[in-house]
Amino acid sequence: MGQRTLAAALTLPGVLFVTVLGLWPLADFLLGSVTAPGGGLTDAHYRQILSDDLFITIAARTTLLAAGVAALTVMLAYPLAYWLMRQKGAGKGLLIALVALPYLTSVLVRVYAWEALLALNGPLNGLLLRLGLFASPRLLGHSLFGTTVGMVHILCPIAVLTLWSQLEKIDPSQRLVAESLGASTLRAFLTVFLPQSFPGLATAGSLVYVLALGAYVIPAALGGTKGLLFAQLVVDEATQLLDWEASGAMGVLMLVVAAVPVILLKGAGLILQRRRERGDTSRLQDVIDRHLHPMLDRLPVGALRVGFAAAAVSVLIFLLLPELVVLVFSFGPEKQVSLPPSSWTLDGYRTVLSDTAWRAPAERSIVYAALDALIATLCGTLAAYGFARGTWHWRQIGVAVLLAPLVLPEIVVAISFFVFATKNQLAGTDLGIVLGQAVGAIGLVALVVGPVVAAVDINLEYAAQACGASRIRAFRDIVVPLIAPGIVVGFLYGFLHAFDNLVTPLFIAGTRSTITVKMFLSMQEQLTSLPAVIASLLIFALVAGLTVSLTSRRGAALWATKPAALPEGSP
Repeated sequence: MGQRTLAAALTLPGVLFVTVLGLWPLADFLLGSVTAPGGGLTDAHYRQILSDDLFITIAARTTLLAAGVAALTVMLAYPLAYWLMRQKGAGKGLLIALVALPYLTSVLVRVYAWEALLALNGPLNGLLLRLGLFASPRLLGHSLFGTTVGMVHILCPIAVLTLWSQLEKIDPSQRLVAESLGASTLRAFLTVFLPQSFPGLATAGSLVYVLALGAYVIPAALGGTKGLLFAQLVVDEATQLLDWEASGAMGVLMLVVAAVPVILLKGAGLILQRRRERGDTSRLQDVIDRHLHPMLDRLPVGALRVGFAAAAVSVLIFLLLPELVVLVFSFGPEKQVSLPPSSWTLDGYRTVLSDTAWRAPAERSIVYAALDALIATLCGTLAAYGFARGTWHWRQIGVAVLLAPLVLPEIVVAISFFVFATKNQLAGTDLGIVLGQAVGAIGLVALVVGPVVAAVDINLEYAAQACGASRIRAFRDIVVPLIAPGIVVGFLYGFLHAFDNLVTPLFIAGTRSTITVKMFLSMQEQLTSLPAVIASLLIFALVAGLTVSLTSRRGAALWATKPAALPEGSP
């Protein structure tokens, strides 16, 4: 078997798994929207939906909210990503870990923190009342404001890491050359560095927009009845009314709404790039060059550095604050969530560790996540090796298949699997939950392990084969030890992705409730400190893992390295 054929064969387990359990259910779900009850094609569901004023209102509200969240998130993420790019050595690894901590922390944990902070009797309302800004408590949570804050906080680490990986590719010597030719530090940044970071800004903004558009957990927990969003409407249609054809039509429309702005943004970026290559300048650029730049040149030399540092630290505090708040809440009375707690106690920890209603879902979640991580690590690592070593023409399609569940609106993928599981008697079973959660974890592991495999010199494998080793033995004895840190990180990401999954088990678990479902339902009923206890245990475990990774020699090197490029076709 040739190298090319072998590389393609290694990607098959992961690609087939995602195709059969991810893309096929999605295609069947979406095709149902144009299928008439007696067979044939119909557009009745689309005509019905598009003639509904409520749907149009909700779609417009969701689109505007997603666009606003994307713009605000990118604005907050850029200073932190730029500051991260400028760091060196161990400090850079520590800063990456601090950004990764909220990213790796469960979405539900951070939603819980904001639900408590924004409550009517919560800390934020109390602070605003003491400052005299409010005369009475305001409904900050369970509103569009709460949804917006939650989305920006939860999606900001993704934008930071995406931007950082793009900024690292910009040659810093260009900015130094501009400064040597007389440009101020700020002008060199605005005219040389910033324009080259536009593709990264577009990528981060597009990713955040799509994720915000399909978000379900955040608006369900932090939104109000007057702020119903697209994902909630699709869920109600599919799970309560059981109108799968209409929900499929809504899913198609959601994909269209997600794709159009991304395509337009990509096209605008290409037009601007071509204009810059031709040396064309717009009237706005002429005004900036004539009026704004001279004013900026008069600013102090260190203004840019100090400004970015201050903004970056502020954003980092914003990202880490909910983690600290959750820890404080966990040591308070079970029925009272306040900051600081009215009394300090371990009763919440005793309840969670002794109560079967909490312990059983936690144990199931650990088992499900471990199985998903094993499946994802095996399939994702093999696929990553096949993509890195292969030169076959269909490689990009394979990459797109694995990453599709990660970049498409989450709720559409989850609902399509719910319909598939219901039709095939997988709903309410352990197998259904494991298979549903593994679909997205495989692509995530491949994304993590891929750059690590690509960094291994293929000549080492050729040398081993020249000495008589088979391809399998060369892979086992040469490649695996070199990529072991990446495999471990991939396993961790796969485990966390499955453990944090709420929407899939929420729809199909039945009596096999996971800890995320238990926390979500508990938050819907009453705000207590018990979800904070679970959240704190997860944060303690995550911090321990990051500490071990940072203090180990190979782990610290992995955190501090320059990020490799994402596979082509990925976001």
